[in-house]
Amino acid sequence: MLGLIYLLTAKGHIEIVDTEYSIRTALSIVENGSLLIEPTDSNAVQNFPQPTIQGKNYSPYGIGLSLIFIPFVLFSKILVWLTGIDLRILLDFILSFYNIPFAILGLYFFQKITLQLGASKTKSIYMTVCLAIGTCYWKYTVSDFSEISQSCLIMGVIYTILKRSKNMWLNLSFYYSCLVLIKLTYFIYLPFLLVYFFHENMRENGKEIRNNLCKASIYFAPACSFIALINFSRFDSIFESGYGGVIKFSFDFFTRDWLGYLCSYERGILTFNPILLLSLTGLFCIPLKFKNSMKIMGLTALIWYFTMCFWVSWQGGYCWGNRLLTPIVPLLLLPLVFLNFSTLLSKILLALTLIGSMVIQFAASFTKIHEIIEIKLSIQELTEQVPLSQLWRGIELFFLKIKSPNAEYLASNFGVDVNEVINLKSFETFHGFNLWIVHLLNYFDLKKFSHPAGIVILFIIITLCFTLMRVHKINIQK
Repeated sequence: MLGLIYLLTAKGHIEIVDTEYSIRTALSIVENGSLLIEPTDSNAVQNFPQPTIQGKNYSPYGIGLSLIFIPFVLFSKILVWLTGIDLRILLDFILSFYNIPFAILGLYFFQKITLQLGASKTKSIYMTVCLAIGTCYWKYTVSDFSEISQSCLIMGVIYTILKRSKNMWLNLSFYYSCLVLIKLTYFIYLPFLLVYFFHENMRENGKEIRNNLCKASIYFAPACSFIALINFSRFDSIFESGYGGVIKFSFDFFTRDWLGYLCSYERGILTFNPILLLSLTGLFCIPLKFKNSMKIMGLTALIWYFTMCFWVSWQGGYCWGNRLLTPIVPLLLLPLVFLNFSTLLSKILLALTLIGSMVIQFAASFTKIHEIIEIKLSIQELTEQVPLSQLWRGIELFFLKIKSPNAEYLASNFGVDVNEVINLKSFETFHGFNLWIVHLLNYFDLKKFSHPAGIVILFIIITLCFTLMRVHKINIQK
């Protein structure tokens, strides 16, 4: 059912620059075996290592996402041969769904982790529903950012550590290797994983330690070698990430961002995911036997939070809320498992918090980030003031789109004391909800059907969401 919700609310098109670079890299690998790509943005290229003498450049992003895209490129080329449709139209459409399998696998890991932390089967399912439709996990599942695939792999690492199966080091090596291939920043966890390895093996004999070290290196060593080889071939340095010397980490960025990343209406992870506020109260109710497990997850979340606060980009691109912290949202929701919802009042509080969070996620998943940004820019031009609330603008836009599909709004609808009209009709993808079904109807000049279709999808999704909330009668006592 969650897969159906994600499938219906996918976008059907690509709109993000880092995905664009990864697509071009994957296309280049398939078509000519080269990592060289045509520059997508002359201004963006100025921030990265200089183009080659051929006038091409390299993707500044991890090679892992491009490798994920290669099967999609091959499949799209087959469909192009069969249908004659333009390659990029088909490829962008198909790639817009790539996060959904990662999201479902991530939810599977999340539910298994809740069971490891003592949740009943019913409560684990309910918590998984809370993550799936009550946090930004939903929005980024149906976008083309890679944060959901990162989150899935983090959940894989955590579940592997908690489960402690005989293949723990082998599985840990696989999930962590995939993480660093997608985003090099995850190398920041390597010292902590090394400490964990030696702590877990300090009482083993020499043969067992060597055996476990071999398992832990079986994927990680080749992944590191591959990254080093590619970086050296591209930039003559194994340590060059592709960003050059312009984009960096700084304490100045930390002082600028740390508070806003928690509770602002632009990027606050708690503001955009209110259910996390309720969840974090569970940190005061952790049973003694689960304290070590929660320390591991808490350390993982804190390291990533502080790392992202030091990053140069406050906005993280065209994103909803704080995409940079999205990979740790499941970890922040896990303390909910320790709260006891045995009383009627506590159940009502949880239900109201989840519904409030869901309204935010509906607004995020049914609207287009680019349109919210254009509305804010229009308000700024009309009032000469910078509107500082992406959250409320997005919610307001969602309810306006229920009434009308036309991308034309009164500025006063967004809390501005101006009677001017904000006309965004020139943007074709702003017509109606940001859903693949709507875009498909608009593409085939069937705009008169796109708004009713969007309303039908909205009704179906609302029905599915409340069915998920009721399917186990919300019996979530400890």
